[in-house]
Amino acid sequence: MCFANSGGIFLGAKYHGVLARPGIALYGGAPTNGMSNPMQPVVKLDVAVIQTRTVPAGTRVGYGGAKVTSGQTRLATIATGYADGLPRSLSSRGAVYFEGQRLPIVGRVSMDSIMIDITALPEGTLTLGSLVEVIGPHQTLEDIARDAGTISYEILTSLGHRYQRTYR
Repeated sequence: MCFANSGGIFLGAKYHGVLARPGIALYGGAPTNGMSNPMQPVVKLDVAVIQTRTVPAGTRVGYGGAKVTSGQTRLATIATGYADGLPRSLSSRGAVYFEGQRLPIVGRVSMDSIMIDITALPEGTLTLGSLVEVIGPHQTLEDIARDAGTISYEILTSLGHRYQRTYR
């Protein structure tokens, strides 16, 4: 007996066995590595900015002061963290997007918040309540999983209950 997962389905009928079991492909995730994703994304995650501030060079950012700013830096704090399912391994590695602009995560991912560097944006672009893209057209499940050193399944299944969901 054989159960073909999402990747197996795309290998053709010869690999399906008696049952096909689509998984990540149902959520728009790439079913096969190294090939373009034939699926349309169905998951999007936007998160609100809860604070912005400008800090001078030498400012320690995040738990334990994990990051020290090298120059004056404009930061935004967004309302998500590892309690919401975003891996701590994104600390100083991952990013979010705003209108196509990559905004790097600065310092450690906290339980309920993440700091991002918004210096590349014109001042005043992001304000309280502005939404940034965590998963969407500029950053796929696979992109965030790669930055976190994991797989897209883990990102998708870790997303917590505190996010507002809209089903279409």
